[in-house]
Amino acid sequence: MLLGMTVIGLWVVEQIEEGVIDNAGATTALLIDSFVAPLAQELTTSESLSIGPTRALDEVFQQATFQQRIVSVKIWKLDGTIAYSNDIKLVGRKFDVTPGLSEAAAGNIRAEFNQLSSPESADLASLGIPLLEVYSPIRESWQGDVIAVIEFYADATDLASSMAAARQKSWLVVGGVTLGMALLLLGIVHSGSVLIARQRRSIEAALAENQTLLERTQRASGRAVELTEQQLRRVSADLHDGPAQLIGVAALRIGALPIAKLGDKAAEEGGQIVSGLQKAMQEIRDICKGLSLPDIERQKLAEIVDQVVDSHMARTRTKVALDVSDSGPDLPPHLKIGLYRFLQEGLNNAYRHGGGREQAVVVKNTDALLSATVSNLAGATDKTLPDQPHTGLGLMGLKERIETLGGKFEFAISGSRAILSMQVHHHQGGHA
Repeated sequence: MLLGMTVIGLWVVEQIEEGVIDNAGATTALLIDSFVAPLAQELTTSESLSIGPTRALDEVFQQATFQQRIVSVKIWKLDGTIAYSNDIKLVGRKFDVTPGLSEAAAGNIRAEFNQLSSPESADLASLGIPLLEVYSPIRESWQGDVIAVIEFYADATDLASSMAAARQKSWLVVGGVTLGMALLLLGIVHSGSVLIARQRRSIEAALAENQTLLERTQRASGRAVELTEQQLRRVSADLHDGPAQLIGVAALRIGALPIAKLGDKAAEEGGQIVSGLQKAMQEIRDICKGLSLPDIERQKLAEIVDQVVDSHMARTRTKVALDVSDSGPDLPPHLKIGLYRFLQEGLNNAYRHGGGREQAVVVKNTDALLSATVSNLAGATDKTLPDQPHTGLGLMGLKERIETLGGKFEFAISGSRAILSMQVHHHQGGHA
């Protein structure tokens, strides 16, 4: 806007100055021409003025009205020769045709302000006052042809003051308009900023509400995990105390019967029944072990991890490299349950798909993040990861469990190793 104001201001001032100079020059030229043109008619056929017209012109320009305004007067022939001048030393001298002289010779009035660069007007620069230079054509009375050009310099002190005042007013108008536009633009930008700030507050309020809803959802998910584990424990206890005990009693009772006295076929059938009952009881016990978790709510992180790893090594007779780092706060129960299930399922998959080769468990708990990794030397089935039915959760179920707690679950094959990993931020897990 400042650049635009400068350009417009300069253009307006230039147009005003040109208009004022042209109007002043034309007005003065018409006045002078009314006195000079009748006395210069003999230049139609003569190269200079005779003594009569010269004296008449001297008397005209020696009048008080002209002396106060006109500083210098010259009458030019069209070839650049000075036919008359109030400075007698210039009469008869020939100079180069200037652009002002050329334009006046073509029939136009040419006005210039403080342009004293021509050789014949060099002495006027020493006057130290603003001058208006005017070239005006002198026409033949009857045919109207240009026969000579009158050049005069008028005192332009008043004109300079008028132009300065016009220039000042122009800059004030342009500056005022620019200031008004700037204030209007500032108001628009300010109102836009206020609107953006209001919308930002609304968005922040919506985000806070969404965060609250997310925290409620995660708390509900955590409670659901704990309740699910409690139900699984009850189911496990009911299976162990109910059907498993009844099947055990039935197997003992059948085994105590004198079936052998009834013949070989009856003894064989009895043995198969006892064997089937024992297998059923063992499967129920295995299911109970998978469903029931130890009392991990009060255990430390290292104790939970050791328990999972020790149980896996005892069951599969494999080795597991263990790395546990616990520098963070105590975990809430649902995160402990989630970590236990993750390690349990990860080690089961490492044994089932990779044969339990080079198994490794890394668990780290910091102030902000709980992360765990189960890796093993990849086997052939690790490439496709068939999620076969078994007593565990399955990778899909485990993934859903971790993501429900607000965590991140990943499985990848890196080189020759299969890597199962989870990450849960404490503020997510804690709120859940």
